[in-house]
Amino acid sequence: MDGSAEPFVALIEKSGIVQQDAPRHMIQVLHPVTVRDGDSIATLEPYNGFSIVLDIEFGSAAIGHQGIDLEMTDTAVQGRIFAGPGPFGFLHEVQAMVKAGFGRGGSLDNAIIVDGDRVMNEGGLRYKDEFVRHKVLDCVGDMYLAGGPLLGRFRGVKSGHAMHHLLLQALFDQDAAWTTVSMDRRGGTSAPSWDNRAVAASA
Repeated sequence: MDGSAEPFVALIEKSGIVQQDAPRHMIQVLHPVTVRDGDSIATLEPYNGFSIVLDIEFGSAAIGHQGIDLEMTDTAVQGRIFAGPGPFGFLHEVQAMVKAGFGRGGSLDNAIIVDGDRVMNEGGLRYKDEFVRHKVLDCVGDMYLAGGPLLGRFRGVKSGHAMHHLLLQALFDQDAAWTTVSMDRRGGTSAPSWDNRAVAASA
């Protein structure tokens, strides 16, 4: 394991995909919802599909500013656009984690470590924009905590796990901001499959 999602994607591709008879339920964003914390912003807005627009910026010259606008399709996964990059962190953060008894399985073999303005890993980065690509992977996982795939566009500026959690809370706190729809075999959507108020009440 190299810390990336690529081994999991490869195993899924090797196993294959079986089409099921039951329709797939998706969470559709009906109007924009935004959360802010200083200069960090995260938004979900209506979109016929699922896309991620993400910008990150760090003081380290090894990362700087990176941005990506990605349509989340099967091609995106198969092309390893976001599956290949591994997690990253700063040396002082890693040292603090180890001192606290965490991160014992971490190494330069399964994480990218930045010390000041340089990447410590031998051979450097696998991708020029590896840092923002990994942030996309983080975002995909965070958004799936909604309980199902989203129909909407995510926009994030300097956002992270905690802000993504708050964004989903803000979405579900507003009944008018979302509903559920069923996806048919052709990939199209049908009328809402159930009332979001009933779902929220039973959650």
